[in-house]
Amino acid sequence: MSLLKNKNAIITGGSRGIGKSIGIHLAKAGCNLAIIGRTKEEVNNSVDLMKQFDVNVNGYIGDQSDEDFVINTVSQITDTYNSIDILVNNAAVGMRYIKDPEDRYIHNMATDDWKNILDINLNGVFYFTRETLKIMRKQKNGKIIMLSSGLGRRAYQQYGPYSASKFAMEAMTQ
Repeated sequence: MSLLKNKNAIITGGSRGIGKSIGIHLAKAGCNLAIIGRTKEEVNNSVDLMKQFDVNVNGYIGDQSDEDFVINTVSQITDTYNSIDILVNNAAVGMRYIKDPEDRYIHNMATDDWKNILDINLNGVFYFTRETLKIMRKQKNGKIIMLSSGLGRRAYQQYGPYSASKFAMEAMTQ
């Protein structure tokens, strides 16, 4: 029997990429899932895919940089699953968010681009962590997994806000 059987996990950015892969592996192990993503079609496709493993899977569509969305979503998840055993903080936006590569240099970067990347990559992680920790502390149990990047330890040009967000996330985790 799997240690994850009948556990409940939240996966931010769970509708594609690494988050989707993590979701599939957790579902195969019998873990119930709350998939968080920004795109309705991708979230629904991932939910349908993961349900084939005979686990409870629900999708939640929104932006983790929206504090009210996170508070309401964690409350809904708690009502649905009665516990949260695992939080996977996976969602992030990279520098491709800024279309023109020249605008990725700090001296060309728009303030809104800087703020948006930090809001998603750092503040969103904080919101999900804070709200989930409230539940886990009451339960006296739970695991939080933070996904970062090598750019959270060593920065490169044109990656200012991304690296800053990942450095800060690692500091928050420590």
